[in-house]
Amino acid sequence: MTMTTTTTVRRSEGWRVSESFVPNGPTDPVTLLVNEQSLTQLAGVDAVAWQIPWSLFGSLHLVRSPGRTTLSAHVDGRTFTWRASARRTFDELAPFVLRAGGRVERSRGVMTGLVAAVVVGLLSTAGYLGARWESRAGLPAPVTALESVNLRLSDLPGSWTVTADPLLTNLVGPANQVYKTNYATTTTTPPANSVYAEAVSAFQHCMKITNVADRMYGAAGQAPLYQVASPTFASSENGGVEIATYAQYYPQLSMVQKDTAEMRLPRFAGCFANVSADLVEAVATNKPHVTDGVSLPDATFAKGFRHAGVASVAIASSATLTSAKAHLIVVVATSGHFETTLYVLTSRWPATRGLVDTLTNILVSHVAPSTGTAI
Repeated sequence: MTMTTTTTVRRSEGWRVSESFVPNGPTDPVTLLVNEQSLTQLAGVDAVAWQIPWSLFGSLHLVRSPGRTTLSAHVDGRTFTWRASARRTFDELAPFVLRAGGRVERSRGVMTGLVAAVVVGLLSTAGYLGARWESRAGLPAPVTALESVNLRLSDLPGSWTVTADPLLTNLVGPANQVYKTNYATTTTTPPANSVYAEAVSAFQHCMKITNVADRMYGAAGQAPLYQVASPTFASSENGGVEIATYAQYYPQLSMVQKDTAEMRLPRFAGCFANVSADLVEAVATNKPHVTDGVSLPDATFAKGFRHAGVASVAIASSATLTSAKAHLIVVVATSGHFETTLYVLTSRWPATRGLVDTLTNILVSHVAPSTGTAI
């Protein structure tokens, strides 16, 4: 009897390679053809093919960071790096990289109160990173409370719709899905040269604190037990506005208290606005570097801790915003076991200041109602 084998070939388009395989060779556009045995690169308009077995790759590493997928490997003493912005590229390559013995991860830091920018990646690699989606059947009381903390369409003044624009979804994660931390599983830190790692480093430099001391993104941070994000809401007012929130539940009050202590620092709001803007810009560039973030004065009447900041952000494309130059406003609020974050992306600032004040009042009243205990 003759036995036959079936080879799965996956075609992945939209890549570029950082070093050409031959002097002055094409680096863009690049299509990757992968199967169980090898990777084939087709580079340039008049495609030049290059093929190598997986067994010859060294330090094979596939990373999904906000807005970008990166594949890197050592081959014959040289290092090659492929990058693509399409979300599907990570899923297309991951099974083959794993089968070849490479590392596969979605860029993340310690899951603390304000690391929502990597939640999108975390949620899809639960076994590897120690987290998972929870079934919505029989959810515990803290999750129900989280859902009531987030902004809802009924909270919003004027005319709003739910949008699929990924700019804020990249920061808060998929809407209305419950994320639970698995504390029994260890995690890894992001690659030192990734966009996310560089943004975190810029945040810590801005804050003038070390990674060891940083609770937002660093080694001092602690993971929430549950996290839920709102949808992203959009309005055409003032040249386009998008908003989204996410809320987190921590099992120990001391976790929120320690996070709040860092949030109270004078530099925090501006630095956090900078890093958030960096991660929005990462959809279009691998070298975001926003530095103009500043704190916003408190103009709300609701009781409870909150801190707000604003930074400029460049938008490559948006389903809602009409201007390529925009502003990102970030508001954090904490109370008891809960932490919540609001993002407002607006084409015209400070014309939308009144809206931000209104939303902040709503957010703080959700997380720290008058009958509760504010920190």
